Amino acid sequence: MKISEIYEKLEEVGTLTFSTIYKDEVHSRIAHLNGYDENGIYFRTMWNKPYARQLKETGKVTLCGVTDSRVLDHDKNRSPSFPQ
Repeated sequence: MKISEIYEKLEEVGTLTFSTIYKDEVHSRIAHLNGYDENGIYFRTMWNKPYARQLKETGKVTLCGVTDSRVLDHDKNRSPSFPQ
């Protein structure tokens, strides 16, 4: 798959969970992607946040998202909407 195709699929998901490892513990947070180019897919954090420190220390991140509308859907503004 091309980077652009991966990015488009992740954009369909919208809200993603990003996880890092710190002292053998998983730390997760909700974030969005920020863009892509031929070198990769980008997201933002601030360097003074624990998230950024964990990324710098390990160089590792995972991300997870759900596209199944039975679990999570999106309104017209792409904000998450949870079916009842």
